[in-house]
Amino acid sequence: MLIAAALVLVLASTAGLVIHMLTYRSLEIREEFLKLLDPSLVVVQLKPINGDVYLLGYTRGDSSVVIYRYSPQSRALSSVTWGFEGNATVYPLKLIPSGDKILVPSLIGDRHHLLVLTYTKDLRLVSREQYSVGEIVWVSSVETTDSASVVVGARYRTGYRLQYYVGLIDPGSRQIREVMVWGTSDIDYLVEAYTVDSLLYAIGNSTVEGSVVYVINSKGWSVEASVKLPATPLKSIVNGVEFTSLLNINTTYYLCVITPLTYKLTCTEIAKPQLESYQVFSYSFWRDYLILLGRGYRADTKTIDALALFYHATRPGGLSLEKLLWISGEGVNSVLFDG
Repeated sequence: MLIAAALVLVLASTAGLVIHMLTYRSLEIREEFLKLLDPSLVVVQLKPINGDVYLLGYTRGDSSVVIYRYSPQSRALSSVTWGFEGNATVYPLKLIPSGDKILVPSLIGDRHHLLVLTYTKDLRLVSREQYSVGEIVWVSSVETTDSASVVVGARYRTGYRLQYYVGLIDPGSRQIREVMVWGTSDIDYLVEAYTVDSLLYAIGNSTVEGSVVYVINSKGWSVEASVKLPATPLKSIVNGVEFTSLLNINTTYYLCVITPLTYKLTCTEIAKPQLESYQVFSYSFWRDYLILLGRGYRADTKTIDALALFYHATRPGGLSLEKLLWISGEGVNSVLFDG
């Protein structure tokens, strides 16, 4: 089954790690239990890259970074484990495709020290670079734009305040150069960033402004627009050239889209399924469909199982639910990540 024609889900399971391939036409489930050798693995991300599927995680005990590479048919191709010397913990943030390489930015010990591991697509380690931003900068995430690596987070100021922070990684000097710092008079910090061409969509949380998306021009390092969100996003992704966020307001889910160029925010209510209770953790787009991933209570079996909700995303009149797909099994009760 080709990865382009399937939605890939990772689910919690007491029996191991499960990958489900869901084809849209028949909504058929193909399951394979991947017998991971280390039961203490914590999954961080599952991401399709260059036709294969990569799983990123870390081990609780010795805090090692672990990467698995699978074919679209869930066949294990290769794996790698990297551990930091000493007692410091390592927490990988994400997998970032960069040309023919894969970057794995990771936090060492705390959010003041950043490690960037660079691998080939077959998981051969090319380089490992360590950066320190000092005690006044707190790293939340890393993104790439215009062939450069951008760090987002917060910078401390006097009076126990935080300001929005954007830094640029200089691979030559191994320094992180400050390019933008701004904020209100209280606590402001960036939690994540997404790239669209030369624009950086940075999600900020503020005790004064609430949740705000800043559209930053990475060529001139200036804020082109700021868009206030009505709630803290559960998850955000880039769909083509549009930045989208999934919000939960008073138990109702909304899909919010920031239109390019005008930066207008449009939020659409997502129709509720006929369920006694359910939660959504993630979402994805596939062709003309919006797919919500989460878990819900099944009255027929009196169990909590994983679910996938398929909505038509292009029909007029809002998001209409077409299919609710239960994904059940021993220990499988929630969708954690999607690819």
